[in-house]
Amino acid sequence: MNSHKKNSKELLRRYEQGTCSDEEKLWIESRYNEVASRSIDKMYEIDPTETQEEIWGQIKKQTSQRQQKIRRLRTIAAAACILMVVGAVGLSIWWKSPNAVENVYTADIKPMKIEEVRISKVEVVEKKNKVEDQKIVPHILLSDGKVIPLVDFNEGLQVQEDGIYYVQGKQIEFGNQQANMHTLTTPKGFDCKFTLSDGTIVWLNAESSIRFPLAFAANNREVELEGEAYFDVFHDAKRPFIVKSKDQSIKVLGTEFNIRAYPREQTVKTTLVQGSVEVLTSKQRALLSPGQQLSLYEDKLNITEKFDMESVVAWKNGYFRFNGDLKEIMTDLARWYDLELDYKVPPNYKIDIEAALSKSKTIQEMIELIHVATGLKLSIKERRLSIMK
Repeated sequence: MNSHKKNSKELLRRYEQGTCSDEEKLWIESRYNEVASRSIDKMYEIDPTETQEEIWGQIKKQTSQRQQKIRRLRTIAAAACILMVVGAVGLSIWWKSPNAVENVYTADIKPMKIEEVRISKVEVVEKKNKVEDQKIVPHILLSDGKVIPLVDFNEGLQVQEDGIYYVQGKQIEFGNQQANMHTLTTPKGFDCKFTLSDGTIVWLNAESSIRFPLAFAANNREVELEGEAYFDVFHDAKRPFIVKSKDQSIKVLGTEFNIRAYPREQTVKTTLVQGSVEVLTSKQRALLSPGQQLSLYEDKLNITEKFDMESVVAWKNGYFRFNGDLKEIMTDLARWYDLELDYKVPPNYKIDIEAALSKSKTIQEMIELIHVATGLKLSIKERRLSIMK
């Protein structure tokens, strides 16, 4: 074992005992925050073969009077360290606080059988002669019905008044369509970042679409959204930016906000990160301040500050942060991995899950973690993800 690993283990012990310096404490907590962009199993450079015996000894001691079936997977606030070790005996997850070691759980994991599963994000379809083939990847639907597959979408898009370009400079050819509205669609398993002609940056989540012009009007900038998107709106005092989604319109000058408006979800959620937004429905009007979330359900508006902002915007940063409703969690996973969800958990069966997981993980890794966290049964067959008690 090299000195770095030894020093890391000793530092964690002193952090647990509350004897480390402020600089050491800051280093540990900064490593925890890397969950946002890195998978949990890479947070600490731990060799499972060298530490497994010691770690499992601690786990067994802590769990001697507890049930072995895990009921919760929890990532704590910034003053915590998560350790994950995957070895022959299974997967262990626990956390340490400055005062004590608490809530230690363990469960054996057996490989689950995955049938006919593919992650479409990494399978760019080469066929371009059929519309149904073109729509497997992010694509632009022109006003004349022509479909343009975006096979190089990973580099991002730049909308300009004379056309749409890939970030590296290659123009997407689509004829004389500048004056019309075009629709950018991301199917299941994909998301896409692009910049509108006014400088507004848009992150479009999986199974979503946005309608936009190449050049905005002289008095406003209007787009239409179905699904979920995060907007970083370029400030223009003379031209408000308007987003229409379902039964509401959002009007801003320059700000950052997230809209979740999927057709199969009854509630539309608008979350303000910076600036201010005005939300309009046919009957009501509301102004949001930073850190507020507005929910629209059956023409009723509700504003709250009691929500997890990181969970709302994590998707655009490349990871899932789960902190809430299990069904919504599973719906998001099914959408990302291009699966249909068969949710058979009773409505009154409540499970609180808190976790931060990279979207680069495979579907098998994801469902194994959910299985460990909840004790629920998960299976995938014929592109259908089933979850039951």
